Amino acid sequence: MESLNLKKQFGMFPMPVVIIGTQTDGKVDFMTAAWAIQLEYNPPMVGVVLSKNHKTSENIRGHGWFSLNIPTREQVKETDYVGIVSGREKNKAAVFPVFYGERKDVPMIENCGLSMECRLVQTVEISGDPFFIGKIEGMYSAPHFLTDGKPDFAKFQPFVFSTAEGSYWSLGENIGKAWKIGLDYKK
Repeated sequence: MESLNLKKQFGMFPMPVVIIGTQTDGKVDFMTAAWAIQLEYNPPMVGVVLSKNHKTSENIRGHGWFSLNIPTREQVKETDYVGIVSGREKNKAAVFPVFYGERKDVPMIENCGLSMECRLVQTVEISGDPFFIGKIEGMYSAPHFLTDGKPDFAKFQPFVFSTAEGSYWSLGENIGKAWKIGLDYKK
C-alpha cells in the first residue's frame, strides 16, 4: 500500500451529488453540493455541509426548510452550472423546471431522480461552517424512475463527485444485494 498525502488527497470519495433548493421572499435558488449524507432511517434525516458564505446557507438559516434533489446523469451540465454561479448574482430558478410538494415554499426540481422536502432540525458548526441536519418530510420521484414503488438507480442514473480529481462519475451496475451476498463468503 502506498501512503497518500492527506492534505492533497483527503476525501471520502465518491460523494453523492445533490442540488439544494431554497426559497426566500418568493425567490427560488438552487445550489449543487456533494457533502451530503443520510443520517437516520427513522425518522428519516439527512445532513449537508455548506460554506457559511453561500447564499443557500443564509436561505436555510432564515427559512428553516430546503430540498435535496438527486440529479440524473442527463442533468450534469445544469447541475454543475448551479454550483458555479452564485444566487446573489444569477437567477438559477430558470435552469430547472420547479415543482412543489406539500409545502409551497420548498422548491424541488422536476425530472431529478429523487427530491426531498426537508425541515431544518439542527445546525452544527464545523470549523465555522454549518452542517445542516434536516428531517425529510416528503419524498418525490417521477413514475418512470421507479420500480415497484422504489427509486431505481438504473433508471435515473445518479452520479457522484470525486474530490481527488474534481470530476463527476456515473454509477455502474448492481453488483450484489447488501446483507446477503456476504453470506456466500467462504475463507
